[in-house]
Amino acid sequence: MPFEKRICYVLISILVLYSISIITLNLNLCSPFKAMWNRRLPGAKCLNTNITMHVSLSFIIAIDFAILLLPAPILRHLTLQWHQKLGIAMALSFGSVYVFIMFAD
Repeated sequence: MPFEKRICYVLISILVLYSISIITLNLNLCSPFKAMWNRRLPGAKCLNTNITMHVSLSFIIAIDFAILLLPAPILRHLTLQWHQKLGIAMALSFGSVYVFIMFAD
Protein backbone atom coordinates (compact mmCIF):
# COMPACT_ATOMS: atom_id res chain seq x y z
CA MET A 1 0.00 0.00 0.00
CA PRO A 2 1.46 3.39 -0.94
CA PHE A 3 2.54 5.75 1.80
CA GLU A 4 0.04 8.44 0.77
CA LYS A 5 -2.84 5.99 0.97
CA ARG A 6 -1.80 4.98 4.49
CA ILE A 7 -1.70 8.63 5.53
CA CYS A 8 -5.21 9.12 4.15
CA TYR A 9 -6.47 6.15 6.15
CA VAL A 10 -4.77 7.46 9.28
CA LEU A 11 -6.35 10.90 8.83
CA ILE A 12 -9.78 9.35 8.25
CA SER A 13 -9.38 7.23 11.40
CA ILE A 14 -8.30 10.25 13.43
CA LEU A 15 -11.29 12.26 12.17
CA VAL A 16 -13.75 9.47 12.98
CA LEU A 17 -12.34 9.03 16.49
CA TYR A 18 -12.30 12.79 17.01
CA SER A 19 -15.92 13.12 15.86
CA ILE A 20 -17.08 10.35 18.18
CA SER A 21 -15.19 11.85 21.13
CA ILE A 22 -16.41 15.42 20.50
CA ILE A 23 -20.03 14.27 20.21
CA THR A 24 -19.67 12.35 23.46
CA LEU A 25 -18.04 15.33 25.14
CA ASN A 26 -20.75 17.73 23.96
CA LEU A 27 -23.50 15.42 25.17
CA ASN A 28 -21.84 15.25 28.59
CA LEU A 29 -20.71 18.86 28.80
CA CYS A 30 -23.25 19.70 31.49
CA SER A 31 -24.95 17.59 34.09
CA PRO A 32 -27.98 17.53 34.05
CA PHE A 33 -28.35 17.99 30.28
CA LYS A 34 -30.86 20.84 30.78
CA ALA A 35 -28.01 22.89 32.25
CA MET A 36 -26.70 23.41 28.72
CA TRP A 37 -29.39 26.08 28.31
CA ASN A 38 -29.81 27.19 31.92
CA ARG A 39 -26.63 26.98 33.97
CA ARG A 40 -28.36 28.31 37.07
CA LEU A 41 -30.24 25.08 37.67
CA PRO A 42 -29.72 23.76 41.20
CA GLY A 43 -26.91 21.19 41.23
CA ALA A 44 -25.81 21.99 37.67
CA LYS A 45 -22.19 21.19 36.86
CA CYS A 46 -20.62 22.13 33.53
CA LEU A 47 -17.15 21.79 32.08
CA ASN A 48 -15.33 24.93 31.00
CA THR A 49 -16.76 25.51 27.54
CA ASN A 50 -13.99 27.96 26.56
CA ILE A 51 -11.30 25.35 27.06
CA THR A 52 -13.25 22.62 25.28
CA MET A 53 -13.92 24.90 22.30
CA HIS A 54 -10.28 26.05 22.04
CA VAL A 55 -8.99 22.48 22.17
CA SER A 56 -11.58 21.33 19.65
CA LEU A 57 -10.91 24.15 17.19
CA SER A 58 -7.13 23.85 17.45
CA PHE A 59 -7.42 20.15 16.64
CA ILE A 60 -9.65 20.92 13.66
CA ILE A 61 -7.18 23.52 12.36
CA ALA A 62 -4.28 21.04 12.71
CA ILE A 63 -6.21 18.40 10.76
CA ASP A 64 -7.13 21.00 8.12
CA PHE A 65 -3.44 21.83 7.65
CA ALA A 66 -2.61 18.14 7.34
CA ILE A 67 -5.30 17.69 4.69
CA LEU A 68 -4.08 20.82 2.92
CA LEU A 69 -0.48 19.61 2.77
CA LEU A 70 -1.30 16.00 1.87
CA PRO A 71 -1.41 16.46 -1.93
CA ALA A 72 2.03 18.15 -2.09
CA PRO A 73 4.15 14.96 -2.26
CA ILE A 74 1.64 13.37 -4.62
CA LEU A 75 1.91 16.31 -7.03
CA ARG A 76 5.67 16.05 -7.06
CA HIS A 77 5.55 12.50 -8.41
CA LEU A 78 2.99 13.14 -11.16
CA THR A 79 4.20 12.74 -14.72
CA LEU A 80 2.72 15.97 -16.04
CA GLN A 81 4.21 19.06 -17.54
CA TRP A 82 5.16 21.77 -15.05
CA HIS A 83 2.31 24.12 -16.06
CA GLN A 84 -0.24 21.34 -15.55
CA LYS A 85 1.20 20.62 -12.10
CA LEU A 86 1.04 24.34 -11.35
CA GLY A 87 -2.63 24.47 -12.36
CA ILE A 88 -3.49 21.49 -10.15
CA ALA A 89 -1.52 22.99 -7.26
CA MET A 90 -3.38 26.29 -7.65
CA ALA A 91 -6.75 24.52 -7.68
CA LEU A 92 -5.85 22.55 -4.56
CA SER A 93 -4.52 25.66 -2.83
CA PHE A 94 -7.99 27.18 -2.75
CA GLY A 95 -8.53 24.96 0.29
CA SER A 96 -5.95 27.07 2.10
CA VAL A 97 -8.36 30.01 1.96
CA TYR A 98 -10.69 28.09 4.25
CA VAL A 99 -7.87 27.30 6.71
CA PHE A 100 -6.72 30.91 6.83
CA ILE A 101 -10.28 32.14 7.36
CA MET A 102 -10.58 29.71 10.28
CA PHE A 103 -7.31 31.07 11.66
CA ALA A 104 -8.55 34.66 11.38
CA ASP A 105 -11.47 33.95 13.67
